[in-house]
Amino acid sequence: MALHSPRGSGTPGNIDVVKVDPATGHPIRVLFHENTGDGVLYRSFASDPSTRFLILNAGPPEGVTHNGWIDHGRLVTLQPANGSSVFFETW
Repeated sequence: MALHSPRGSGTPGNIDVVKVDPATGHPIRVLFHENTGDGVLYRSFASDPSTRFLILNAGPPEGVTHNGWIDHGRLVTLQPANGSSVFFETW
């Protein structure tokens, strides 16, 4: 996962989750991309217990962050879909 917030909060930011070849370190493909529009706030990034899904909690620095799993290039949000209250989310 790469977070791009070149000038900190208040400037455009991007979140990229990229599959990388472990032997070469070269990117294979982008699994998820989001332009936050206003910097980046990162909370967590991990796989679920089955290791089939990547779970992401990140987003813009102000307001509600996104919390969910990555599926075919999109983020499927967890209920109640408020990444700012991650302790109340369920998987």
